[in-house]
Amino acid sequence: MDFRLINKQSLDQVKSLWDYCFEKADTSFFQWYFQEYALKQNKIVGGFEDNKLQTMVHLNPYTINLKGKEERMPYLVGVATAPEARGRHAISGLLKTSFALAKAMLGSKAVLLQPIYAGIYQPYGFAYTHLRTSYKMPLQELNLPHIDDGLQIARIPTETAENLLSPIYSDVMRNYNGFVVRDSRVWHNFLKVAAAEKKETAIVLEDNNPVGYVLYEHSDNMVKVLELMSTNGRIRNRILAYLRVFAGDFKNIEWLGAIDDTAYLNFKNQQYAPQIAPFMMGRVIDLPGILQSVAVPATESESSIVLFVQDEFIKSNNLLLQLNISAKGIELRDTIKVPEITMDITTFTQLYFGTYSVEQLWANDKIMADDQTKLQILSRLFPAQKNYINEYF
Repeated sequence: MDFRLINKQSLDQVKSLWDYCFEKADTSFFQWYFQEYALKQNKIVGGFEDNKLQTMVHLNPYTINLKGKEERMPYLVGVATAPEARGRHAISGLLKTSFALAKAMLGSKAVLLQPIYAGIYQPYGFAYTHLRTSYKMPLQELNLPHIDDGLQIARIPTETAENLLSPIYSDVMRNYNGFVVRDSRVWHNFLKVAAAEKKETAIVLEDNNPVGYVLYEHSDNMVKVLELMSTNGRIRNRILAYLRVFAGDFKNIEWLGAIDDTAYLNFKNQQYAPQIAPFMMGRVIDLPGILQSVAVPATESESSIVLFVQDEFIKSNNLLLQLNISAKGIELRDTIKVPEITMDITTFTQLYFGTYSVEQLWANDKIMADDQTKLQILSRLFPAQKNYINEYF
């Protein structure tokens, strides 16, 4: 199969495969995506046989804030294979080509992907990097303590809401890691699509200043939240109380909270406490680049770790290295010494994103090490974080 970048001449084939696998051509998202986004804002990789598109992936550009550093990182969407090409492992060549392009053209060290079924991507080195709390409950059960605290709710037009929502988003994201840095382009895309899909927007006001917001829709007997942002629990509860008023017209509500969300502490019925929902997967594509760019704490003493990372899919990541560590950074050296720490690329991906701590991964046999001091060094280099992301395309 011939893997290459899609151009305007082959875009109609992309549309046809998208229509077959995802949204239909007459939907608002399809029309917006192929009129305003595809090839204008992103790159698309396709696999062809006899000039017929058999498989594709879209590399949608984002900037991700990881531990205070901004990283260019494509979000892989629209991964699809025509029925006649399925079962032939076409995704392998598709992903290898995409990883190489992301590294060469964008300087990316990792990629992101929201899976429909994780088992498709795990064999290729993807691991969960962002977890959410998933709420599904009857609206009438959303009984929260009522406090007359002066907070007000106002509905606003969704498409033109950027100036009001953006400062709130930035304020909330100060508490998180692994989030999208939303510039005007990202906000325009996000709100344009939300408005086209009839999402409503409400903001919370305190002394006439916006301090929280919610984007939501109601249909098919359901209120479904697209995004809820609040700087504290009091504001979040005010938003949920606002959504509760729809109980007379709709039966259920669904929303995804941050991993540290505690709205359930107010519930009278414990069965509606949330489940932990794996949300986003990631994949390191440039291991040496990441190791050389790690921020070493200024207090770190000189030390070394002999590290072996196994990556059977990207051979340039399958490395045995000695890391010479100092406050100046990490120096990489080839070595033939016995590894002091061993892991696979999925585990390293979760360390890089801060999804889990070194201690958690070691306790679950994801990291092999006999010397606890080496684990302590690794823990200082890759501390656990609270990750948050809420992008869908």
